[in-house]
Parts: sequence; structure tokens; C-alpha cells
Amino acid sequence: MRKYDKTPIAKFWLKTETVYFNRVSLALLNKPKYVQFLYEENKKLLLIAGNNEKLPFSLAVSKSVYLEQKKYLRICHKHLTDAFALRLGWDKSENYRVSGVLNSNLNMVVFELTQAAPYKHEQDVLE
Repeated sequence: MRKYDKTPIAKFWLKTETVYFNRVSLALLNKPKYVQFLYEENKKLLLIAGNNEKLPFSLAVSKSVYLEQKKYLRICHKHLTDAFALRLGWDKSENYRVSGVLNSNLNMVVFELTQAAPYKHEQDVLE
């Protein structure tokens, strides 16, 4: 078993304006119908919460993610990736990867974006 098989991972592909969350990130939230995104500016935290109803700042999760047809939840959003690059000082010619942790008290997966590191596609494993 690989190191990342049980670790929530967020990837930011700035060139293609895409953010990916692996299936583990969603499984830890009990495979929700919707994922809500929250950003904490002071600590630079991205939090994702699972819900079974549509709430503000949430997106529907495709059933294909849970049927193992896809290995990740993909979000294509220029304003989102541009905002993270600006707030975190990320180089828009790079891709970034960060591990998350489950906060079971809040039932959220937390990604500390200041810990994100550049990576190359060759190193990529989307679980």
C-alpha cells in the first residue's frame, strides 16, 4: 500500500486552472452528495465539509467518483486558482500538492495551504 492511499490530497494545477481532491478526501466525509468549501484567511486553511444538501459554496459530487470511474473530484475554476495563487504567493507556472487531515470534531478535511509544495506531474499519484 502506498503512503498516499489513506491520505487526503489536494492538488492545484495552476496552468490548467484546476483543483483536484482525491477520493480519500471524500470518503473521510462519508461520501457526501455535496462538498462545501470554506477558506480561513488568517491561517490559510482550506476546509471541505460533506453535506447531503446543497449549501452556499458547495458543489455536487459526481456519482462516478464513488463508483471508482474517477479517482478524484475535479474543479475547473480560474477565479479560484487565481485567488489561491495571489493569496499564497504561488508561482502560476507550477503545480502544488498538499496533504490534509480529518478534523473529526467538525467533520471536515483541513488543508493547510502554507504547507503546499510544488510538484511535477511525473510524481503525481491521484488516488
